[in-house]
Amino acid sequence: MIRISVVSQEEKYEKAKLVEPNIIYTRFDIKYSGDFDVLKIEYDNKEQYITFHINRQGVCYIGTYMLPMEQVTFDEVIKFLRKKYRKITSFHITQAMIKHSQLDNKVCWVLDLPDTEEEYWAKFSSKTRSERKRKLRKLKEDYDVEFVYYKKEDITKDLIHRFFELKVNSRKDIDYQIDDQGQELMLSNFYNITDVYAIKINGKIEAIYLLSITSNKCVYGENITYNTDFSKYGLGLIVYYYGITQLIKRRFKYIYLGGGHYDYKKDSKADVYDTMSGNIYFTNFFLLSTYLKFIFECKNVQNYKVITILGIKFKFNRNKRRTIKIPILEKILLYDKIKGYNNKIQTKINGKWHNLKTKSSKSKFSINGDNNIVKFHFKTKSFPKGLDLTINGSNNIIDIYKASFKDTYIQVYRDKNRLEIKEQDELIAGAHIILGYGGSMFIGRNCELNNGGLELTVAGDYIKKHKMVIGNDTHIAKDTIIRTSYGQSLIDPVTMLPTDPPEDVIIGNHVWIMSRCIILKGSHIPNGCAIAANSLVNKKFEEENLLLCGTPAKIMKRNIRWGAPYGRYMEELKNNTKQEIAYDRK
Repeated sequence: MIRISVVSQEEKYEKAKLVEPNIIYTRFDIKYSGDFDVLKIEYDNKEQYITFHINRQGVCYIGTYMLPMEQVTFDEVIKFLRKKYRKITSFHITQAMIKHSQLDNKVCWVLDLPDTEEEYWAKFSSKTRSERKRKLRKLKEDYDVEFVYYKKEDITKDLIHRFFELKVNSRKDIDYQIDDQGQELMLSNFYNITDVYAIKINGKIEAIYLLSITSNKCVYGENITYNTDFSKYGLGLIVYYYGITQLIKRRFKYIYLGGGHYDYKKDSKADVYDTMSGNIYFTNFFLLSTYLKFIFECKNVQNYKVITILGIKFKFNRNKRRTIKIPILEKILLYDKIKGYNNKIQTKINGKWHNLKTKSSKSKFSINGDNNIVKFHFKTKSFPKGLDLTINGSNNIIDIYKASFKDTYIQVYRDKNRLEIKEQDELIAGAHIILGYGGSMFIGRNCELNNGGLELTVAGDYIKKHKMVIGNDTHIAKDTIIRTSYGQSLIDPVTMLPTDPPEDVIIGNHVWIMSRCIILKGSHIPNGCAIAANSLVNKKFEEENLLLCGTPAKIMKRNIRWGAPYGRYMEELKNNTKQEIAYDRK
């Protein structure tokens, strides 16, 4: 349950310190001096604070810049503010990680920092590296150059004034103008600027890079400014690269570079995250204009002309005579596919868990429930393509290690189900995985599950949690069905209770299941076995290395050893590698 309230005037300055990410775009106590308020969002296990400002025209600015927030929470915040402040005519949103029909897509750049400077510079071409070194060498030849690092306690009022002096001279349309009171607040103990990298030329500061490092070791590139008289030396890039290399030495793993389309962000091989910015209006006139924009809209984005016709967006290259018709929205936000509370879809990057924000256009995804966790134990920018995942229930856990998918459907219904898929060298294709009523499934490493027509079904009964285990290096051929229950139930007419409860299915390591086999509840297939095509297994076997065949399956041969396909076997036999031809059990 979400509870939203406005912090009192006495507490708002203290609570503004707790805003995350703690940067100037979310710190309205700095941006608007004292004319701001703070929202308190209470969850069952945590609290979240957001600053907002309402101007005289009724425009409400909300500090949502790169703010991790679920779509449901954002909608509740909008409803709360509209109800409490009747004078609000619209909301201004900047680079929020949510989705709204009236907002436009904006990119935000995040740079993963390598372990060494050599790895960082290896991202650039040799031409780019030599050009940067040449300009820096030329600058040092012409002037007395000094690189300076300021810790938080060393940041002075003169340094802040110099920053704004250079900023106003270099850009007349800077993102924020701060008065003297705001600049004084920038020097106070609770403001976010924690590190400053600067370049002095002939004893005077001519380039400044402001950074903020939060308590959880997140680095935000606050802003860069420099004296335009030194543009021919690339002074802005020099101070940027100086800051990045120093962060690498300090063992930071990533830095948020903000939005915009800048060459230095692209050249650094930074990752792009889709966010949304713009205004949300509530008058009839603006609702009508939004509807008309849905029917037809034409605008320029970088080197492309983007045309919207009936909600479908197309991208045309403006630099080429030949036009290419390509859909522009390759990534879709995940939040509109999630209904419920405290659901998490995460990926592991550099040993840390990050929430996924988007999905590929070639994947499908939906959650309807609470406290569901989906974890991808590998680095991915969006929900994997080729995977269709549906969860209708609560408290379900899915762990997927390194794997790729094609036409794979995972369906989870009811509560407390568990799915774990270990590292797979081959594609998982044409598989249909179903879990329900508290069942669990484990799929081991390096299995062959790409032949199509595979159905894996686990159904528990809440009283006894049933499971399916598929061991390492198991090969399953086309059109195979494995189930822990019959699907429907046979009812005793006297007791009116089911007579065929679900039972576990255990498949060992290095098992070969040939085409069109059926493995039913209660089956136990030991290590190294092979199941002949069109067989039906419905009981436990104790011996390893069996050849099973028939309906129901019986032991046809003992002490078998299966391995590579015939052609590969003969080729390796010719090379005297017979002892390594058959796969070893893992």
